[in-house]
Amino acid sequence: MNRTDNPHLDRWHAIVFGRDLADLRAMLADDVVFRSPYVWRPYAGREAAWFILSNVLEIFRDFTYHRELIDGDNWALEFSAGVGGCR
Repeated sequence: MNRTDNPHLDRWHAIVFGRDLADLRAMLADDVVFRSPYVWRPYAGREAAWFILSNVLEIFRDFTYHRELIDGDNWALEFSAGVGGCR
């Protein structure tokens, strides 16, 4: 998937599909807030978000993005992925 109308989202996809943890850390703002529908509270800050997302990239395989909801700097990315050979 390549979206030429959003270079930040293009960079995000390159990080995910290339499993580039260094660029992931570089991309995250100091004041980033990570929210998940599966976690009851948001996680604030670069290190917390990097920890969660880097583990996701290590564990999940075969990402497929279904919807990308973008409002300025706020993103919601709906995806599915496999874990340990299951999808």
